[in-house]
Amino acid sequence: MTKLTDTRIEWLIRQAQGKARPPETVGQLAARWGVTPRWLRKLLQRWRQSGVVPRLNPRRRPPAPPLTEEEKRQIEEEHRRSPRGATKLWRALARRGIQIPHQKVYLYAKSRRWSVPNPRKQRPRGRCRYEREHTGSLLHTDFHRTSVNHPHVILYEDDASRMVLSGGEFPEESSEHAIEVLEEALAVAESWGLTIREVNTDRGTEFFVS
Repeated sequence: MTKLTDTRIEWLIRQAQGKARPPETVGQLAARWGVTPRWLRKLLQRWRQSGVVPRLNPRRRPPAPPLTEEEKRQIEEEHRRSPRGATKLWRALARRGIQIPHQKVYLYAKSRRWSVPNPRKQRPRGRCRYEREHTGSLLHTDFHRTSVNHPHVILYEDDASRMVLSGGEFPEESSEHAIEVLEEALAVAESWGLTIREVNTDRGTEFFVS
């Protein structure tokens, strides 16, 4: 997963210009994005010297190596044993201890016409996340827990800045807990002079009246 994106670099520049709310330090941004403060300061230096917002090179990562002849043979062998689609082929190979990336299996199966692209799965998403320009215009939230032995965790995250405004751990999912943590997020936003305009959820019963 890419840790730094062009959108995040733009947010870094806006922070340096004092145009972003809530204000964050380079260290805070680096910790949240999983990069080093030195790398962010280097990007800021480039911007100050050129006046142009730095952009990531889309070809900065070398392409993955192609399938080897042995990997092709293993995929062919599994398909002969039981003809199926790419995902089931990939799972069958994994059960045999053969680790080949799913995308490579899919592309090879597609080239052999074993898999047919499904247009329904390739339609653009109805809602695009992490594309709001202004902090406070949209929050994301949901409940999550790692296992049945862990508590239910809920967070409210700002779309534009990706900052978590509030969160909590509870023994169960409920509307009361969702509202309680939302009120904390609203209070934090208000302290920064922000107005929360929308909240995006998975439309579960803990967020909507059934």
